[in-house]
Amino acid sequence: MIEQQCNASTSTASAEPPGGRSAPVCGVPFRMLLVANAQSSFQSFELPEGRTLTVGRAEPADIQLDDASVSRRHATLCREGETVRLADLGSRNGCWVGGLRVPEAVLRVGSSVVLGGVSLSIQVAPSYSAATFGLLERAALFVRLGEACERSQALRQHLAVLMVRALRPGKVGMGELVARTTSVLRAADGVALYEPGVLCVVLCGGSRDGAEALARRLAEPLAGSAALGCGVASLDEQHGSPELLLTAARRMLLGTSAERPVGLAWAALLQPELDAAEAQVRRNPAMLELGRMVERLAPRRISVLVTGETGSGKELIARELHERSDRREGPFKVVNCGAIPKHLIESVLFGHVKGAFTGAHRDHPGVFAQAHGGTIFLDEVGELSADAQAALLRVLDTQRIAPVGAAQDQLVDVRVVAATHRDLRDMVETGSFRLDLYHRLNAVVLQLPPLRERPDEVGPLAEHFIRRLCGPERALPRLSAEALACLRAYAWPGNIRELRNVIERALALTDGALIEPADLPKAMQLGAAEEAPQLKAAEPAAEPVPRRASSRQWIDLRESLRLHEAELIREALRRTAGNQRRAAQLLRLPLRTLERKLKLLSSRAMAGA
Repeated sequence: MIEQQCNASTSTASAEPPGGRSAPVCGVPFRMLLVANAQSSFQSFELPEGRTLTVGRAEPADIQLDDASVSRRHATLCREGETVRLADLGSRNGCWVGGLRVPEAVLRVGSSVVLGGVSLSIQVAPSYSAATFGLLERAALFVRLGEACERSQALRQHLAVLMVRALRPGKVGMGELVARTTSVLRAADGVALYEPGVLCVVLCGGSRDGAEALARRLAEPLAGSAALGCGVASLDEQHGSPELLLTAARRMLLGTSAERPVGLAWAALLQPELDAAEAQVRRNPAMLELGRMVERLAPRRISVLVTGETGSGKELIARELHERSDRREGPFKVVNCGAIPKHLIESVLFGHVKGAFTGAHRDHPGVFAQAHGGTIFLDEVGELSADAQAALLRVLDTQRIAPVGAAQDQLVDVRVVAATHRDLRDMVETGSFRLDLYHRLNAVVLQLPPLRERPDEVGPLAEHFIRRLCGPERALPRLSAEALACLRAYAWPGNIRELRNVIERALALTDGALIEPADLPKAMQLGAAEEAPQLKAAEPAAEPVPRRASSRQWIDLRESLRLHEAELIREALRRTAGNQRRAAQLLRLPLRTLERKLKLLSSRAMAGA
């Protein structure tokens, strides 16, 4: 665990990795990196010496994190030698180090900080390239993995992806990491530099047990050498997908530690985070109406655009549209447009022929061809490049695809469901998204509300995840009333995906029959404890609720509206544990408007007293 020291006079946190400070890469020129893990995306940014960089959601931030929970200008980072100074810029969701919200912090190699729903870590990497060690580049890895998925399906073989890293950054040089990894591999296994300090191995053929044994062999500690962590994702011939494999393997890798050096994810665990069972816990009126819309649209061929925040369940809606349609016997293909290198997107979507570009050693049919007779789900469609948007528009208009390098088009029968958390209309106005493609995709728009607007579903969803994650061998714990209150009061920037992770964490920490607030993340505990006093301070004094108009000889409409408004404001503050920003969101009011109304109500209450 990161050791944190707080200075009460300066409110500055100092974070160190396990074992204290250490030189990043002894005797070797190195680059200091900020590695961002935002849901399924993975980004790294170099931190130059002495330069202050702004981290935020959009321009003019120097480091842009595409996540709604991150403020437009969230924080600043300034590297000073082997440390990085973090300063909060008054962000909405704050900066969290070691479970505490801090205005400032001094970070070192291995330190972690959470900005909204994005986890950041400070890492170092020597100044090398993949070619220095004879490794595949990341783009070549993606092509090779796609070919391996096709071969796995054709030969009905298992396919696994293995990711390896040093558990203590800087203690294992890149040369040693490559040597230790390749020493246990076969000549046919492909090894690539996935990210600085992270190797990715494509294991073709073999078995699931063989992949696990290989990972455990790599993770065995060697005398005089630091331990390695290994993340493994293995799929059978029915579920081959490069994006899913890479995402799952990296998720398993990030969860490794000295106590748990190997993370394993098999086919059953790699299904989408949301399954059909979750549709049965719908309680919110907006979600019930959404379900009725899906039932009406499913039999039709019309294009559907699903919008909503990251992690809110857009893929579940797409799967429902597929399963309720007459295409249910056909394939359902998922493409995360934001996870594919931009120069490979057309090859992934429409395929390529042998020799079309470097690394294209054989024909590749592409996802549209693989989805013939079924449905294709284009997640994060707003990430498509201009060329890919033009090609997609042509496919939607003609139902024909043109593989890269092919002389002839190919006819396909595919229903397209697209999704995005971006505002495509704003992108159209700025010129980053085609107007004609926008109109082609949004024949029907299904807006998925975020989880914070569905507090009545938090409890049922949490219970669903408890049943799903426990399995048949463990008695099902229950949520205590206090823990449920913490969950319902939380803003859920990561939506349902974050809720699932919180429940998984709670199940790992509790051995009893009840899940208590202590089993939840510190942010939720602190939020419930610290914001409750704000409720008492911010909430206006109780005012008498007006009787029904029929019991009065007069009706004062203005007074009745004022009292009703005060009651709604109190209810919003109660639901959000006194958090005025979240209360303003529930009331659909600007924060300044809510603050003004609270001051007015408080002054009236004092005058009445």
